[in-house]
Amino acid sequence: MRKVLILSTIASVIEQFNRNNMIILKNLNYDITILANFKFGNTTSDKQTEQFFNELIAQKIKVIDIPIPRKLKPLLLLRSYFIIKRLIKSENYSLIHCHTPIASMLIRINYLFKTVNNRGKIIYTAHGFHFYKGAPIINWFLYYPVEKLLSRYTDCLITINREDYKRAKKSFKEIKSIFHINGVGVDTKIYFPISSEDEKIDYRKQYGYSEKEFIIISVAEINNNKNQILMVEAVKHLVGKRKNILVLLVGKGPEKEMIELIVKQYSLGNYVNFLGYRNDICRLLQISDLFVSCSRREGLPVSVIEAMAVGLPIIATDIRGNRDLIKNGSNGFLVPYNDPILLSEKMEKIINSKEIRMEFANQNIKDVKKYSEEIINVRMKNIFQI
Repeated sequence: MRKVLILSTIASVIEQFNRNNMIILKNLNYDITILANFKFGNTTSDKQTEQFFNELIAQKIKVIDIPIPRKLKPLLLLRSYFIIKRLIKSENYSLIHCHTPIASMLIRINYLFKTVNNRGKIIYTAHGFHFYKGAPIINWFLYYPVEKLLSRYTDCLITINREDYKRAKKSFKEIKSIFHINGVGVDTKIYFPISSEDEKIDYRKQYGYSEKEFIIISVAEINNNKNQILMVEAVKHLVGKRKNILVLLVGKGPEKEMIELIVKQYSLGNYVNFLGYRNDICRLLQISDLFVSCSRREGLPVSVIEAMAVGLPIIATDIRGNRDLIKNGSNGFLVPYNDPILLSEKMEKIINSKEIRMEFANQNIKDVKKYSEEIINVRMKNIFQI
């Protein structure tokens, strides 16, 4: 049986973006090994990460838990490098599928240094290059040269937004195959519009929310990049005009306490609810009226695609990835990631107009079809078989 290694800096990337890939690879008769950090840095809860680990073991998938850091920490990087080096020297992988910049660097640098002779086909899924239009200069100095150097040890590059695809085609000519795929896909059997307003009201009652509240939802790890402070600042401007709004911030992260403190300082406790990590995202989307994404940087945000599938109007920041999904004025609004006043104005516009809400919602239900799991799975199967 052929062997495949799937590796990522954190286990949550494997769980969130590779479940379907594992099914495809199993059906192609691959023996799967997962390598990632299961201990810290994951965007899911510790309990969820542990459950995922046990699930993999139950499926007889080999799991290697190593301390790859999400940031450039030399000692942990060196330790992870030697673990990966020993692994690929001892195992004859015919396919290696890597995710996240640091994990992908560690695997390919072995071939740069020629510490390993046997090399299977390397597929690298870039979930959003750290160098992009408008990125900090330091990102270009740190990440671009590394990706350029290691591109010669990449057989196939998968990009998930148009900006990264165009840059890769222009800059990484050493890579044999470069594909643009619309993310990991959304399961439209799980994420779908609610059937009626009465059903929406019933579900709201189950959560303790009133039908009179206008519910705005955001689903993301609470960190600097996801930029929840923009939402809080916008709500501060909005509550003076609308008192019936309720914001649901779904997710955990390193800046949660800071954002909670700011909410308290602004006396917005009645308007902003912190829900933490949740397993009922679809239902929370279905009871909501508007989805907002405040990110500074994205690859192709799954949360926005899921909101599209549920049929929500969307406001997103005008950045790479979001621009692939949202056409300003057609299925949502795009706003700068540093302009809370404009965000509050767009939120108010959607709150005040049922016609706009319905127009955006209907367009999203149409647009999301090309992001379905069925289409993405067929493309991934073809790539694995190349």
